[in-house]
Amino acid sequence: FSDCPIFDPAQRAQFFSKDSGFVACDHGNTRILIINSVVSHVDVEQSERGYFTEVQLENLEKFLTGKAPSEIQIALSHHHPIPHEEMELGDHDLMLGGQELLALLEKHRYHLAIHGHKHHPRFRYNTSESSNGIPVFSAGSFSAVIGGKLVRSLRNTFHIIHLWPADTEFNYLRGIVRSWELSTNSGWVKTSPIGSGISHSIGFGCRKPVTEFAAQVVDLILKHAPSYCLSWDIVVKNIPEIRFLAPGDRRTLVDELSKRNVISNSRDDPMYFSLTQTKI
Repeated sequence: FSDCPIFDPAQRAQFFSKDSGFVACDHGNTRILIINSVVSHVDVEQSERGYFTEVQLENLEKFLTGKAPSEIQIALSHHHPIPHEEMELGDHDLMLGGQELLALLEKHRYHLAIHGHKHHPRFRYNTSESSNGIPVFSAGSFSAVIGGKLVRSLRNTFHIIHLWPADTEFNYLRGIVRSWELSTNSGWVKTSPIGSGISHSIGFGCRKPVTEFAAQVVDLILKHAPSYCLSWDIVVKNIPEIRFLAPGDRRTLVDELSKRNVISNSRDDPMYFSLTQTKI
């Protein structure tokens, strides 16, 4: 691990320095900022949670101010910068300075934050008052030995993220995350909310009001009379932007459609999402 997380000795020293604890890797139009959330650990008590200190924030501010932003900018950290307490996972390990870190990343046009530590994959927008809603993706774990009460609720996962450059008007990176989970019987299979807790395909980056999408879907259903039934693929073909709705927004869309007497056979995975007109 002498070359972890980067081969260049000077950059590696920066990553392991308590005054910085970060390193940026550029590749084409993409910049990956790797955050060391454990560099301040000196004892067992501190090792229980992640840290990004005021000194680190100051030095990161200087570093980011001196670099022109890339077209795609993603931050990686081990610990979670926002609360992640589902499934009784607790709050004892939340990254101190996490919200300040996210605010700094947003200021310098970072589009996505990805973290590990929690073995529970999850996607959220940051909802703090000081945030414009940077997407935060918990990647879960690829190869953890998951035991205790979580063994029946979580599985190891891996993900492939497809990205579209940020919208020039709103500066939102858009993407599709496709995920697979490890089944003891079948090997790697598409994830499901029942297994790993995350759908196989989720989107992010679309901030258009969900009510507008609901109206568009209703219009589309009416155009397909007399069947009044559409697959998700047909919906996406006619309304491409809808595929970038995040999981929470997609659930809101289902609720909005139900108010318009349109029902769905699934609230979880758009790959198997269909719409049926009952009475509009």
